[in-house]
Amino acid sequence: MFEVVGPLPISGKAYGPPRTVEPQDAEAFWKKHAHLANRRGCYIIAKRAGKGSTPYYVGKTSRGFAKEALSDRNLVRYVNVMVQETAGTPVLFLLVEPRKRGRSNAKAIAEIEKHLISRAMDANPELMNQSSTKSPAWGIRGLIRSGRGKRSTSAHALRLCLSMDN
Repeated sequence: MFEVVGPLPISGKAYGPPRTVEPQDAEAFWKKHAHLANRRGCYIIAKRAGKGSTPYYVGKTSRGFAKEALSDRNLVRYVNVMVQETAGTPVLFLLVEPRKRGRSNAKAIAEIEKHLISRAMDANPELMNQSSTKSPAWGIRGLIRSGRGKRSTSAHALRLCLSMDN
């Protein structure tokens, strides 16, 4: 069973334009969270503002979170773009693979990443991922990709039945 860790704030220059997160900020982050640096799994780069967080990028790692989640490429392509857009704090969610001997379960990690991208696209159509981002053309009113509005009693009951809490 994968474990969720986060939201973990990604510090950087949070005042005045341009707001940025630099490689030394990533190094400081991994020093603070050294116990997670070499673990594997999936990660979500998000922005926390108000009552919740908005996902901006979903990724996976087979080499350890420190080598990929806040790599120079991700800082440039995702975090800094996200930080400059609107107010909020960049955060990182980690879905950590359980410790075990042998190889990482690459198939499970890939399946989780694909599922997370689908859910993140529902939450933020401006998700920065390039692959697995085509939303299906279908929806179920009150359950999946149904937009805003009051749910029917039936949809609410089915959501409870299926343990869909949001």
